[in-house]
Amino acid sequence: MKEFEILVKMAMNDPCILVADSDRKFASLLATAIRNVQCFDVQCAVNGQEVLRFVEERNDIACIVLDYDLREYTGFQVAEYLSATAPHIPTILISNEVDQVRQKAMAVRVSFAPKSVERILAAIDRNALIGPPKVVDARIRGALASMGFVFESKSMARVMVDLVNAAKSERNLLVVGETGVGKTTVARIIHDLSRRSENPFEVFECPKYSENAELFVAELFGYSINPVTGKSGDQTGILEMAGRGTVLLDEVNDIPASAQAILLSALGQKKYRRPGDTDLRSILARIISTASRDINGEDYASVLRRDLLQRLRQEVIVIPPLRERPEDIEVLAPIFLKKFAMQPQGRQLFIHDDAIRYLQRQAWPGNISQLNNILARVVQSVRSDTIYTVDVARELYKDSPLKTATEKSGPPFTAAAPVAIGADVMRPTGIATGRSILIEDFVQNVFEYEHATNLKDLVEEVRRELIQRSLSKTKGNVYKAERDLWGYPATSNGSLRHQIKKFGIDPKKFS
Repeated sequence: MKEFEILVKMAMNDPCILVADSDRKFASLLATAIRNVQCFDVQCAVNGQEVLRFVEERNDIACIVLDYDLREYTGFQVAEYLSATAPHIPTILISNEVDQVRQKAMAVRVSFAPKSVERILAAIDRNALIGPPKVVDARIRGALASMGFVFESKSMARVMVDLVNAAKSERNLLVVGETGVGKTTVARIIHDLSRRSENPFEVFECPKYSENAELFVAELFGYSINPVTGKSGDQTGILEMAGRGTVLLDEVNDIPASAQAILLSALGQKKYRRPGDTDLRSILARIISTASRDINGEDYASVLRRDLLQRLRQEVIVIPPLRERPEDIEVLAPIFLKKFAMQPQGRQLFIHDDAIRYLQRQAWPGNISQLNNILARVVQSVRSDTIYTVDVARELYKDSPLKTATEKSGPPFTAAAPVAIGADVMRPTGIATGRSILIEDFVQNVFEYEHATNLKDLVEEVRRELIQRSLSKTKGNVYKAERDLWGYPATSNGSLRHQIKKFGIDPKKFS
């Protein structure tokens, strides 16, 4: 937790490097060199007591450089103390006595560098908790993961950088992304990382008031006269409830047209009047907005004033859809399963790698929210401790538009050459060597067989389909169809004729 606090502090400000050396001239030279190559806040100490005081008072120290010959408490004594009490702070012992001091540094589990500016700078770059070139750092990822922000993709790594920068700012922010990508989560994290984190985070859902401008204004700004009943009564609005915190205007493209001018004026002046009041009130909160459409402005032209849009999007963060970052599913799915396991009567489930690959091939129109809902249903229906491809495919099919028998277009699976992806490859009965099919292509459509109520029925449906395909390919020649299905010259086509008769198939229709 201590490291997390340091990471958050350093995300908001330049991290601190503490240089402790009794030689003030060398300390000043080193501090200048550090500032020239890195965006650090460099502080200097001349003795061991000052170092300990700095560590006690500050929570943003990224690295401590200790001269071995420090006064009062030696550098080694301080390093030994910090190794035991503050192991989260990287510490570097420096000295001209290389061999002797290096061994002592190793003994107390701290780093060592010869007393040379270049060598010390290199040691800081290797050991500092974070530096500007390491913004997308694993430890920052871990800190954000604890706040519900996990990812593997490069596109989301860029979003993380934008997120940290946005948390430093006070300007109005627009978060853009499709439904379900996590816009509210991103806005909440920005608030939690900002200096406003001790104040409220209020969400105002604009679609609720898209048809009623008066109610929109009343709920956002508050009122002294109820716009619906006309009766007197003091009502605090969302802006006032947030105080010096953050207000999230969710889906601003649904703001009523007649309310947009009022909101624009309030944002421009940072003041507003409640309906029924004459007194001006100040807007103290930061405004973050979300939208599901593109940010080029043209898509908003028919629903949102251009000047209001410009006021709302002084800064912009764009969250890519899940289909453009399928690698994130690999870390998101286990997080969701762990969350479900912690619920009442929950149980720990594991998801097979093949099922992950299958999920990564989907379009996900509902993005992360849809993935969460699918896995929630899978957890309720699966009986084993492992989730397989067929389990997620069944639930995904329920999300797709249902088809009738006459609406089906295309085969129940797509034939393909074998692909080396482990259990993803299967060889159904009756398929010749070299004509394997991908299991995910099969299960994608297997649930369209509305007449198949059990495994036996399903096998029969698939067998009928394969026979009809082969007869079509061989133009009704039963002998060639049997050879095509079984992969060897048939000595008798009695078996296939039996199946043809059983299914009521007329080979002449394929000739």
